[in-house]
Amino acid sequence: MATTKKISATEAGKALKRLLSKAKNAENPFPGVTDATQVLIQSFLVWEWNGSRASSTWARMVEDVTDLNELRVTVVDDYLEYFGGGCPRAEERADRLRATLRGVFHREHSTDLSGPAGGPKKEFREYLDSLEGMTPFVAARTALIAASSHAVPVDERTLRLLVKSGVIDSDATVGSASQTMSRLVTAAQGLETHLALQMLSEKERATPVMDLPGTVAEDPTPKKVKAGKGKKKATAKASPAKPATQKATTKAATKKSSSVKKTTKKAAAKKTTVKKASAKKAAAKKTPTKKSSAKKAVAKKSPAKKAAKKTAKKAAKKSTKK
Repeated sequence: MATTKKISATEAGKALKRLLSKAKNAENPFPGVTDATQVLIQSFLVWEWNGSRASSTWARMVEDVTDLNELRVTVVDDYLEYFGGGCPRAEERADRLRATLRGVFHREHSTDLSGPAGGPKKEFREYLDSLEGMTPFVAARTALIAASSHAVPVDERTLRLLVKSGVIDSDATVGSASQTMSRLVTAAQGLETHLALQMLSEKERATPVMDLPGTVAEDPTPKKVKAGKGKKKATAKASPAKPATQKATTKAATKKSSSVKKTTKKAAAKKTTVKKASAKKAAAKKTPTKKSSAKKAVAKKSPAKKAAKKTAKKAAKKSTKK
């Protein structure tokens, strides 16, 4: 069975430099916060999630509770409301956070971590790692920000990014990757490197590189709307509705034109009827007149014929007498 070639420290250093050059203007979602308890809770929110979403969740928590100790006894359902929709590993996140806060309370009789954070850095990191519900990412981030320890937080999303970029071996775990990163990055560069990796891993979250052992790919949220539906909606919005006055004017014009057409048709029908009636009357008048005149002519001609016949007879008689 072929063995995978290990990445040397030189190759890893060059690959990391190329990777970090892609991160510009990486911002801390919780600027200026160094209180150990607050950093601990915030680190649980950033773990395997988006920095901006974690920041908004933290704002809802602070607004709702009067003391951070209340989060120790907060039920899981309330945590889910704080997280909102689309939070990966929401129930696991809530269970781990509650268990860790309970562990701190049992040791410190409060949720104040200022005492352990003010001690030796190595002991504080061991303290964090021993708490129930703790993850390597949360422990490293809390130690880095609250105690300025030499640490580079790595979660599964960051691990996928580092493997894809050729910085970490493909068979590495979250814990071993965090140790390797601590050797590649100085203590002064720890926070800057963490913020850059956090920003780059958020860009990669929708397209996980591979399924590494023990990793869970995050589902991209929110889901994209289909292009076809979007175009239809855009087209519907783009065509403005006609004003009510314009519609009313159009309707009135249509009514007027239809009424004018009807009136014209009626007038034409009336004219046709009148013409037909007058034609009939004229024909009726002309026919009797002609007949009566013909009769009169016949009547007039018949006496003349009789007179002519009488004259002819008289002439005939005179000729015979002679």
